[in-house]
Amino acid sequence: MSLSIMGNLYNTTDYDKAIFYHQKSLKISSEFLPELQYNSYMNLAYCYYGKKDYNKSIQIYDSALKELTDYSFLENKNPKLLFKEEKTDEILRTLIYIGETYLESNLPNNNQKALKAFYLADEVLDYIRIKSIEKKSRLFWREKAASVYKNAIQSAYKSNDLNAVFFFMEKNKAIVLQEDILHHKAKQLEAIPEHLVKEERGINKNIFLLERVHKNDSVKLALIQEKEKLRLIKDSISFFTQNYQLHTKTIISPFDRITKQLKSDEAIIEYFVKGSTIYGLAISNHESISFTIQDQNIHLAKLVNEYLNLISKPFTTSEDQKDFNEQAKQLYSVLFPSEIQSLLKDRSKLTVI
Repeated sequence: MSLSIMGNLYNTTDYDKAIFYHQKSLKISSEFLPELQYNSYMNLAYCYYGKKDYNKSIQIYDSALKELTDYSFLENKNPKLLFKEEKTDEILRTLIYIGETYLESNLPNNNQKALKAFYLADEVLDYIRIKSIEKKSRLFWREKAASVYKNAIQSAYKSNDLNAVFFFMEKNKAIVLQEDILHHKAKQLEAIPEHLVKEERGINKNIFLLERVHKNDSVKLALIQEKEKLRLIKDSISFFTQNYQLHTKTIISPFDRITKQLKSDEAIIEYFVKGSTIYGLAISNHESISFTIQDQNIHLAKLVNEYLNLISKPFTTSEDQKDFNEQAKQLYSVLFPSEIQSLLKDRSKLTVI
């Protein structure tokens, strides 16, 4: 059994023993099997991360990065060294881990360092998408992008960097929008079989209707089944759309330009959900505020579903109107918390994203 495998066996049970074996593996690989050095570094960094020795973990992740590219995150070398087509998967993974480790350390100065790592990861993602290095690349960058942007938004919020909050929220939205563009482009060119298009449309209609009726056990089961059907259909459709790529870099308008373009009676609110936390950004032409909503305390999905259920049928009694008013007020207080009320005052045009 190899030293690396021995180390992996202890990765989740005994970090010190795992480190012992990974260090030996690194020494041997550096002398006889240099192509294995990267994996040895990554295993070591993971163990120090588990021990909460974040500085050591980052130093070793940086060594792994240098092994791939000659670029050092800690030494501020030229980022152009990152762009090597044959190693983009590993480069992106390492940058994400560096960012996540800085973020996990929860030290004030490290949030900016985490942001730097996520900005670099975003550049690598754009490079992967534009180059379309391999057939799996579009699916690959989309999944990795979700990991980058959710952590980048958290880092930006902790740093109170509103420019970064806005930038990464916009990049996250762009993933979904670009997927829709590719999807419709393939439909227009008749690359997707008509029966799949019709089936997808029918399932989406079923889900829409089921989500707006009272949720007894049979409805809940039917909804789960329809969503699983939709997932399988989308997997089938992705087979036909994977050759359609967007070969241009996503351009995000500068945050200050957006604020200057807003009129005095206009405001924008953007939301992003990560786990049980909802990150928000309220924007006007003279003030912007970042905020969070802790979903485990308010169960937003439940509130929204109850609200949709109330408006799905006509009000027939005064009690119906009262229930609606109470539900709407509760939902409003959650989505538009007290800290942004001053920004919303006298705004006749509100855009919610």
